[in-house]
Amino acid sequence: MLLCTWCLLNIGGLFYHKGVAIHMAHLAIRVLGPFEVSLDGQLVSHFETQKSRALLAYLVASGNRTHHRENLAEMLWPDRPEGANRANLRHTLRSLRQSISDYEVSPPYILSTHISIALNPDGDVWVDIDEFMKSVEESRGCDYHQVQHLEELIRLYRGVFLQGLSLDDSTEFEEWVILKREQVNRQMLHFLYRLTECYEYLGDLEHALEHAWHLVELDPWDETGHQKVMRLLALSGRRAEALAQYESFRHQLAKELGVTPISETEQLYVQIRDGFLSGSLSSSPQKVGLVHNLPLTSGPFIGREVETGEIQEFLQNPACRLLTLVGPGGIGKTRLVLETLSEWLSRQTEKEFDGVTYVSLIPLHTVEAIVPAITQAIGFHLSPGRDHRQQLMEYLGQKRWLLILDSFEHLPDGVGFVSDVLRATPHVKILVTSRTRLNLQEEFCYPVNGLRYSEEIHGDIECVRDYASVKLFMQASHQVFPRYVPAETDLIEIAHICRLVQGIPLYILLAAAWIAVLNPAEIAGEIGKNFDFMKADWPDIPDRQRSLRAVFDYSWYLLSRREQELFLALCVFSGGFTRGAAQNVGGASLHELKALADKSMLQCMPSGRYNIHDLLQQYGRSKCDAQSELCTTSRDRHCAYYMTALHHWEAELDGSGQQKAMTQMEVEIENIRAAWQWAVEHAQVERLGKAMEGLVHFFWHSGRGTEAVAAFQGAATAATAAVEHTDDPIGCMRVWVRALTWQSDSLRSMDQRDDAIQLQQRCLTLLRHPILINEDTSLERA
Repeated sequence: MLLCTWCLLNIGGLFYHKGVAIHMAHLAIRVLGPFEVSLDGQLVSHFETQKSRALLAYLVASGNRTHHRENLAEMLWPDRPEGANRANLRHTLRSLRQSISDYEVSPPYILSTHISIALNPDGDVWVDIDEFMKSVEESRGCDYHQVQHLEELIRLYRGVFLQGLSLDDSTEFEEWVILKREQVNRQMLHFLYRLTECYEYLGDLEHALEHAWHLVELDPWDETGHQKVMRLLALSGRRAEALAQYESFRHQLAKELGVTPISETEQLYVQIRDGFLSGSLSSSPQKVGLVHNLPLTSGPFIGREVETGEIQEFLQNPACRLLTLVGPGGIGKTRLVLETLSEWLSRQTEKEFDGVTYVSLIPLHTVEAIVPAITQAIGFHLSPGRDHRQQLMEYLGQKRWLLILDSFEHLPDGVGFVSDVLRATPHVKILVTSRTRLNLQEEFCYPVNGLRYSEEIHGDIECVRDYASVKLFMQASHQVFPRYVPAETDLIEIAHICRLVQGIPLYILLAAAWIAVLNPAEIAGEIGKNFDFMKADWPDIPDRQRSLRAVFDYSWYLLSRREQELFLALCVFSGGFTRGAAQNVGGASLHELKALADKSMLQCMPSGRYNIHDLLQQYGRSKCDAQSELCTTSRDRHCAYYMTALHHWEAELDGSGQQKAMTQMEVEIENIRAAWQWAVEHAQVERLGKAMEGLVHFFWHSGRGTEAVAAFQGAATAATAAVEHTDDPIGCMRVWVRALTWQSDSLRSMDQRDDAIQLQQRCLTLLRHPILINEDTSLERA
């Protein structure tokens, strides 16, 4: 780590300059960003008026100039008569000096006569802009000392000059602010450009690229910054990203300004495209690949730089083997994990993990389903007849693996599994996302909060644009309405929306999706008038509840009656569905599926399967109370479809198509469970009997003994209830016996022999029932 030989830090009441501690200035004033004043380290907030702040800011940011009272009075109160504005100035100056305790210090901070006012050059005052602007000539050279000097300078820059401070009735003051902002901005761009050059010269491409991105952020239309980003990406071995940066910038220029990039940018693009500018092994270490299944992400990702860095630090900490990202639904936990890992793994020069495996727990309903889901994601084939959890532990035993368990709140009873993994696999790290913490001793808990938003909405446009929540709304808006250009009043309403939804990314995206049909004020109105709109339960904010129901209702009413009925029918699926299943259960045509996908009611996955977001699915299922007949019919068709599928899979599981059938059944296991449960609850014994052997084979080959016991116990219960009321009591008795038989076999496979024997004896008793006395029961007895 480089030592800081030039810094200005406020630590424990002292300033540190060139490694030497000096007494902190009594009065510290910051104008680079929001206007801040502190006395002896304590913020001063009791200024009488905005004019008091403006007067102090003008005095300190004008260097050592002395200002005539009449000029100051005319600038601050241009619409007042001369005598009145001079009186206002006297009162404001007196109030200002009281606010900063100027009458209690010697020498005073402000020099005042009946003619002029000035900042006292001998006063104990520190002003950030003085430090920032006087360093132009000092920012030369390109060694590590100079880099540290420049880094300290840019840390002084907290935002645009006097961010949030304005006087609507003073054109002269506003014009002065604009000019100073231009000066400060040019200075900041100069420092960033120098830092980018220095880091590249010193071979630190990562930090060079970081500051190049900052250049682009500060001045998105300056092609020099974009050229720097493209060049550094190419030198870092990220050629595809460099070319994508050019295409993105070219598209921006064409859309917003109607121009093309300058020739230098075009030439750099050609060099990168043709391979004449790229990273080499000597300057950029070879990236070591590893096995992972991280899903690709899409859409804007904004404002998580701090969280990304902190999570990466946890991953590098040997003591942290279980990290839980905790936050309410929609806060962006999953996206944060995927983006963090994608960026972190792309920078690894050593193979820290043998593999990274991502598993979503959303489609799972039992703890027993976790192990098969992980092994399927890893690509590890389980052996039949052996305990699956033990096989997974042995496989991961000496491997360095990162396991991501997403949406853990769906299976809170899986905590024991996580604990077992940590004990049995010394080199495995587990990264969890959840709405609640796991409360394990080994757990490191990381709370995820919303993106930054404005607590109070101000009219300063630059201030509004700087919030990450507003940036996310704007980028999401451009995705659905590329030509959308917000007016100044729109920006204020967008900030209002972000405040109403507490900066939660999912809710911002849902709100921005309506920008093509509603303006920001109308969107804010929809949120404000419905207490159920954008609901979130956060422990660290006021108890203001917002609900997604209003957003989903809005989407619902945009659907035709047929689309509504089809959506409700598709909500009976669990864990996704195929086109064929949708056609059989809901009568869906390909055109209708596409229409629902276009309206964001379902997604088409790369595998060809369709999926409905779990929140949307919950919403759809809540609608079933009002349309119970439709939903009952859909559930019954769903049951019939998968019971028939189990019957067909039975033959394949006994033949050469076993592996294919097992793979298909693993994918459809949640639908199979739901269909089986429906048949059990409605005593559909004939369906259970038809599907039973297929399920038996699947449970046996996949080692799901516990689940098999529960499933066949349910089937036996259903047959018991139906035998007295059915037209086919003999068929019911046969299914009853078979269910008990397979339940017994499952118990025996888990070494529960006593319970298995009891069930076998019960089967023999049933086979002696008078109903079966004249029936051939040799198969059941065998």
